[in-house]
Amino acid sequence: AQLKFVDKDGSNSINFQAPNTLSGIGTWILPAYNAGAANEILEITSVSGNQITLDWVSNPADDLITLSGVAEGSTDLGTFTGSTISDSRTVKAALQDLETSLETVSGGGSGATSVAVASTDANSTHFITFVDANNSSKTQEDIQTDAGITYNPSTNLFTLSNLSIAGVAVTAILDEDNLTSDRADALATQQSIKAYVDNNSPAGTLDISGDTGTASVSTGATFAFTGTNPVDIAASGAGVTFSVGAASTTNAGISSFSSDDFGVTSGGLVTLNDAVAKSVSTGSGSATPHNHSFTIAGTANEIETSGSGATVTIALPDDVTIGNNLTITGNLFVQGSTTQVDVSTLTVDDPLIATGTTSGSAPGSDFAKDLGILMHYYSGSAKLASVYWDNSEGRMVMASVVTESSNVLTATSHATVEIGSLMLSDDAGTAESVITVSGSDRVLQNIIVDAGTF
Repeated sequence: AQLKFVDKDGSNSINFQAPNTLSGIGTWILPAYNAGAANEILEITSVSGNQITLDWVSNPADDLITLSGVAEGSTDLGTFTGSTISDSRTVKAALQDLETSLETVSGGGSGATSVAVASTDANSTHFITFVDANNSSKTQEDIQTDAGITYNPSTNLFTLSNLSIAGVAVTAILDEDNLTSDRADALATQQSIKAYVDNNSPAGTLDISGDTGTASVSTGATFAFTGTNPVDIAASGAGVTFSVGAASTTNAGISSFSSDDFGVTSGGLVTLNDAVAKSVSTGSGSATPHNHSFTIAGTANEIETSGSGATVTIALPDDVTIGNNLTITGNLFVQGSTTQVDVSTLTVDDPLIATGTTSGSAPGSDFAKDLGILMHYYSGSAKLASVYWDNSEGRMVMASVVTESSNVLTATSHATVEIGSLMLSDDAGTAESVITVSGSDRVLQNIIVDAGTF
């Protein structure tokens, strides 16, 4: 499988070896004798069937074989019209210049420090560009121009569709002298603000009229209040206080009255109380009657009063609280959904207590509820005991622990019953003792015991 060319020592060789597996017979036709030159290589010049023809060609390491516009065998790419790729660059250096320029434009490298826009004669609009992605590869950033920011170099006009400052979006600047739009997304021009201030500044003078006479004060001047007895005027900071002092023998003012002798209605009417009225006599010695007002007041949560015209209404409030005893000589009807009695002692004269009625009458149908007495107690936790009629089973139940849901009881533990004796009634209604106590003995009687089968 090898053709060896051995050196004269016979220990070293140059081997030509065919592949392990061949398909057909291949013939490589060598070139005619040629001493060759440095950097020449064997090149396949033609292929015909299984015959491959080789020949010597000159191909230096930096030379170009074929490139349009560049001579064969050149070591550089010549000159360029732009500034991105330098003149006389090799292929690798030229590609590096192009890659560096592309990365700078797309946001890679150190990034561009400015964007150049040439002024044009036409009224054209240029868009400022932005990237709309954040990729790990700086050459894969997408460029977008639809950011609402444009510049027209011909008119030197910069347009910004909207602006957000500290979370507040501004979409317009309005030239509006009366500022009536009241928009949260707009600013006003300086001319609009000045026009609004000028149009809404106070007048040069302020005119004031009273019950009698008029007064006028210039803007920026001091406006003075002068009090006349019994009115006193005091100014402090940004406030002015008007007050009327107490009356005296030498000064007009407000007088006070003793509540023992006088009464005052809500309308300001002063009236004499009974004692004073009866002490006023006429020339004939008879008392002169006087009209005076009196108050009818209720007790909080017990009695409420209201007045309309000449009518006074006394009634119970919606929620009544009785602080002391309440005695009802007639019947008491409670029609609410819950009656709660929080007392330490409850006494009922009625020998029979009826439960399960409907509006005071016997039920007309099965309401599917149990009837009985619930007893709260505590044994390690809060529990309920009950003696009740189990409506679904049709029997009485004594339970030490029950649960309740919608007036239906479930016994989870039945109660132990302590009695002196137990009597059972037969079909005829005759009661017979079946368990009695005789001294320390418990006696069964009137009972048939089935001992089963032996």
